[in-house]
Parts: sequence; structure tokens; C-alpha cells
Amino acid sequence: MYDYFIIGQGLAGSLLAWKLIHAGKRILVLDNAHQHASSWVAAGLINPVTGMRMVKSPYTELWLQQANSCYQQIEDELEISIRHHLPMWRIFTNQKQLDAWQERISAPEYADYLEEATIDNNALPYHIKHGTGIIHHTGYIDTKQLLTAIKQWLVEHNSYLQVELDYDQVMVGDKLITLHDMQANNIIFCEGYRGTHNPWFKQLPLTPVKGEILTLQHEQPLPNAIINFGKWLLPINAKQFKFGATYDWANIDQVPTAKAKQHLLDALHKQLNCELDIQLLQHEAGLRPNSQDRLPLIGPHKQYPNMYCFNGFGSRGSLMIPFYAQHLLLHLLEHQPLDPHCHIDRFS
Repeated sequence: MYDYFIIGQGLAGSLLAWKLIHAGKRILVLDNAHQHASSWVAAGLINPVTGMRMVKSPYTELWLQQANSCYQQIEDELEISIRHHLPMWRIFTNQKQLDAWQERISAPEYADYLEEATIDNNALPYHIKHGTGIIHHTGYIDTKQLLTAIKQWLVEHNSYLQVELDYDQVMVGDKLITLHDMQANNIIFCEGYRGTHNPWFKQLPLTPVKGEILTLQHEQPLPNAIINFGKWLLPINAKQFKFGATYDWANIDQVPTAKAKQHLLDALHKQLNCELDIQLLQHEAGLRPNSQDRLPLIGPHKQYPNMYCFNGFGSRGSLMIPFYAQHLLLHLLEHQPLDPHCHIDRFS
């Protein structure tokens, strides 16, 4: 008998399971080991100031505080290193971006996040026509290492089952959920893009978006910083980097395409101000679980209060999920209300 079934071992399911087990709950994570889910493919970027207009969410401080605490706990307990703190160099590609930056950097709420910077083309091998700036509190999470380590930890806690979920096998009662001859008091769906097929939450505006990322290598040493010029370049060691990403709303599959690869390589070479001998090491594709308003989809089913959705984190999951996992934990265990901005009732 379990307290919770958790469906999906992406970043959302993993961090929620981590918190529930540490709260003393008996859980079982059911996962199909799908390696093309966005959590496995994503670069794990942490960036609190995003978009062409460089906007910071009003929840940013809460997200960062909980992310730092959660990932630190995981690193300490599992003896792994998954957090990589890197500044982000923002290269402005037009005057509108520079104007937006100047507006933001003069605002007090951005003082801890943005820094003026002057970088010329001799410092970086990129065209710089409209200036640059530095964004702080940025970096990335090694999501593959994190998910691999948590999977092993769940196995050691007898809390993991690799299985392909058949929705028809989920029997929902007033107080118990029955699945594969096992029972739990609650079930939480952390399915990412596969949530579009969930019969209980199919009314939610979950929109999968395909993203493709390249892992590249060249012999010139890279600066120890994330480079962002609409696309992002993320150094993973002295001469290798990830580069992405694409956004494709039409082709909802996990197949890397020659078109996306060429699009990314063209974007990179267009920004470079010199010729570099670049070698392609890996080309990956995944599906992000985006919501209509780019905020999470969290809450119980109207008819079945012991059935929950925990989804919709899009491309900012590494930053957002630790906070919302804690938020849902407090709702489940201490009956604290879910904040309206993330509650699925906003779409009812």
C-alpha cells in the first residue's frame, strides 16, 4: 500500500518523489524510461531573465531560493555534482533588445541580476553590433546525471517500477487508486508532453513543443560563460558546448531533423566573426510540455480529489520545478492552498 503513485520520472516526477520520500511518505514512481522526454534532452538552463524583452518573473526569487536549496541537498546526499554556476553574456542583436536592456537595468528589481558589460569582438568570436550585458544567477543543471542518480536512489528505496502505463488499468475509487494489483491513496501525473493523452486532464492547455539541441566541439578554448544571442551556447568543458534550441509546434515527435541541424549551424556561423572548425558530436530532440500561459499546471481532478496533475513547466523546468514540488508537497501534507497562478482551476 502506497501513499502516492507518481507517473513519470522526468525532472518533475523525480523532484516530487524526492521531497515526498524525505517527508516520510511511501511512494512508487512508474516510468517507461523514455529517453527522449524533455528532461533527458534539455540543457537544464537556469536563467531568471528571459525573452527578447528580458523579463524577470515576480516569482523568480522564490524559484531560485528553492532550486538552490533542493539541488544542494541532492548533491550532498547523493554525492554528485549537478549544479554549474556560469554567468550569461547577453549579445544584443538589434536596437530594440538594447533599449529593453537599458530599461531593465535601471529598475531596482533587476539590480541583482543585470550588469553592464563591454565586450569587443576580440574577446569573443562573435559579431557584437549592439552591445552586450551580463545576467547573473544563471547556469545549468546536469539533468541526465541528476535523473540517473535519482532513479538509482528510487530503486534502492523500492520506489521505482519501469512500466508502460495503460490508462485503462488505472482504477479510481473514492479513497484508493488501484494499478497493476497495487494500491495507493493518491496518484500524481508528472508525464510531461505525454499528458496530452491523459483522459482525466486532457482539457488542460498543454502544448508540446519540439526542441532540438546540438553538442559541438572546436579547438579554440571557450569562455567560461553561457552566450545568449537569441540562441544559446553552453560550454560543458574547455572545447565542447551545447547549442540550441529550436522551437517546432508542428512536428510533435522525437526525431532529430536535418533541417533543424542546419538551422542551428547556420545561426551559429552567422553570429561568428571568424571561421572555426566545428565538429558535430551529438544531435538530440525532445518535447517540452508548455502550458498556454507558460506557468505550471498543478492541482486535483474535479471529480477525483486523490488524482493530481503536476505538469506544464516548459523550457524553465530546472529553475521552476523545485519550488512547485515544495508548493505541492505543502498542499498535500499540510493542506495549504495552491496559488491561483499555478492551479489548474484557472482553465476550468
